[in-house]
Amino acid sequence: MIKMPRGDGTGPIWGGGPGSGRGRRMGRGMGRGIWSITPSNITPQPGQGQQLKAFVDEGKCIACGACARVCRTGAITVDNVAKIDLNRCIGCGDCVRVCPTEAITLKEYPGNK
Repeated sequence: MIKMPRGDGTGPIWGGGPGSGRGRRMGRGMGRGIWSITPSNITPQPGQGQQLKAFVDEGKCIACGACARVCRTGAITVDNVAKIDLNRCIGCGDCVRVCPTEAITLKEYPGNK
């Protein structure tokens, strides 16, 4: 049996022990995965051709205000139902993720090209 030396964390050995390289990769932020680059943390800039806008299904909206609290551009106001100012909406989807009744959806908006 040949004993192979363990490396300094850069070797091709699978697993979590010494020689796996995980320590260095994690230290450099390489273990974050795809969830660190989602639309929720990307802010589209005006004039860059965004084509998605948020729309409210008024029959499902319970006027809880969660969407208005997370809207980074202040595009949402809530009285009896949520209203979205399409001129201010950047299509980030934050409101869609927090809506408890799934009343908000992102749809293509042809008027924003």
